[in-house]
Amino acid sequence: MKATRNFLSSILILSLFLSCQNNSNTVTLIIDDSAVRAVLKNPELALVKRDSIWQTHEGYRQMLAWHTRQSVPRDFGFYEFALNDMLSDNPIFTKDKNYLETINRVQEIHRDKGGIINEHLSSYLPGNKTFTAYAYFIAFVSSYAFSLEDKLVIDIGSPRWQNNPGFILNTVIHEIYHIGYELYTPDKWGFTPKTKDEFLQKTLAVIQNEGMATYIAYKALEKIPSDYKDPDYKLLENQESVDKAFKQTNQLIQDAETANIDSLNEKAWVIGTLKDRAFYVTGSFIAKTIEENHSKEFLVDLVKKGGRQYVNEYNKIANDKRQIEL
Repeated sequence: MKATRNFLSSILILSLFLSCQNNSNTVTLIIDDSAVRAVLKNPELALVKRDSIWQTHEGYRQMLAWHTRQSVPRDFGFYEFALNDMLSDNPIFTKDKNYLETINRVQEIHRDKGGIINEHLSSYLPGNKTFTAYAYFIAFVSSYAFSLEDKLVIDIGSPRWQNNPGFILNTVIHEIYHIGYELYTPDKWGFTPKTKDEFLQKTLAVIQNEGMATYIAYKALEKIPSDYKDPDYKLLENQESVDKAFKQTNQLIQDAETANIDSLNEKAWVIGTLKDRAFYVTGSFIAKTIEENHSKEFLVDLVKKGGRQYVNEYNKIANDKRQIEL
């Protein structure tokens, strides 16, 4: 982050250092919950001062930027509905939801387990770089979580989280890994493919990027348990779901030979990411298989070699049913 920030006292800044085997990554995680506290502690004022809050708190500013980047019209409907529900005599959506307690527990776990988080993340990165991640907690917006460069934004009010602080922090681990991963990978994926070759390159990059982040966060449950599992983990643990994900991924790659590129990109978004999560499941299964059959060091070294090499090394040890057909 280039600009200087003045953080409120509710922000927890934790810098942790680790020398791990042959790498020494320094991860700084800054959690800013000032926006969500301002909104939840005084929902009536948050409604009246809506525009001011969205313009002055960095988390909501990032949300506005998300709408612009995604070409999605700004929508304050969920924000206003939820806050009005909180103020009503008979709340329905927000009933029995102690959002402030949830964010307090996230902070407590981070304070207690921050060193373990850092150690875990660093052990799956190949070099010795320093990076900082900013996690902004807000409430009642259009996306439950998103990230861009070094910024993460999480909607503490999303039903997805089930008010579970462990689940939220596990998602933060997933997103932080992306930040570290992008320091080392040779791949590019922030573009819309125009040819079948570009489509294949991006697909393999996403499989490695999202697969590694999913697997690293999944493994983090061994050290920081949560009583609620991400749905992606349930897919990873189900053999039929894994088989389906490989079949879907291979079909998309095969379709690249003949399909219209625009319709293919849309299909890949829905099947690979938005709905079926095929790229997440295949990618995390690949990471799991490589680590179990080679070593963590071998898996980590592939981050520097990109998605195609990641898949090629996996294919050498995979059974025919679960190969990526290149």
